[in-house]
Amino acid sequence: MINNLVGNAIKFTHEGQVSLRVTETIREDASVCLRFEVQDSGIGIDEGQIEKLFSPFSQADSSTTRKYGGTGLGLTICKSLAGLLGGEIGVESTPGNGSTFWFTVVAERGESKLEPKATTTEIHEADKEMIAERHLRILVAEDNSINQKVISSMLAPVDCQFDIVPDGLEAVAAVTRSHYDLVLMDIQMPKMDGMEATKRIRSLPNKISEIPIIAMTANAMQGDRETYLGVGMNDYVSKPIDQRELINAIVRQSDIAMPDMGVVSRSSTIVADAEVKPLSAEAEDKLNDLMGDIDGLLDGTND
Repeated sequence: MINNLVGNAIKFTHEGQVSLRVTETIREDASVCLRFEVQDSGIGIDEGQIEKLFSPFSQADSSTTRKYGGTGLGLTICKSLAGLLGGEIGVESTPGNGSTFWFTVVAERGESKLEPKATTTEIHEADKEMIAERHLRILVAEDNSINQKVISSMLAPVDCQFDIVPDGLEAVAAVTRSHYDLVLMDIQMPKMDGMEATKRIRSLPNKISEIPIIAMTANAMQGDRETYLGVGMNDYVSKPIDQRELINAIVRQSDIAMPDMGVVSRSSTIVADAEVKPLSAEAEDKLNDLMGDIDGLLDGTND
């Protein structure tokens, strides 16, 4: 239901914003009623047409179907689902001033199965010590400048220093000249994509080839994860990236404890776009020669 309502809100909003809110309306011993609201600043709906919205194959105006597509069947399904979940669905709208679609569901309250342990404080303190002692160095390979800034902010809770490069070729170069504990590798990049860069890194000598690599990609189709792991990547997070999923992946691929998500690490370093120095033509040629020599050694064509 949320996907349908958010998708509709985006479709009918040419400019402005779309927001999602969840509130608890009723709490009882065994259940809780939740209200979901999707608010947009789009074209709005005339009051006389609202009652038609949740009827099969109906929209507020026949011209809407021609312009935006769809038949309104999705809202009918949402109405049925809300009823099955013990709730209801509705909309508040003013033409030209946007709409707020809402629905409620009744859910059972869960009970914690965990027994309190006397060692909770001790474990928490131990985790803090591990985070303090383990200072990660991370390489971020991402060509989009906006994504670079987003990922920079997402890494704030992790005690780390990180560098950013704009393509796979520079990622390979970076790991050959500096030590990194982890690489966050975008898949689609210019010059060299993330999959090819991963193959190159895995063919490098010594411990460099063993560096953990986490794929970051909008490709989330069935089988994509297996493809990325198959070329040598260690983990995978899909875009748009969820901060907790990203940090969980970093924790899995390093020996740090899960950080406090509410803590901003003062030692994190944000590398601005202007500080990312591209390879010179001479350096790029040398790197390609080096990779050719390594490929030859692996294939047995060089002595």
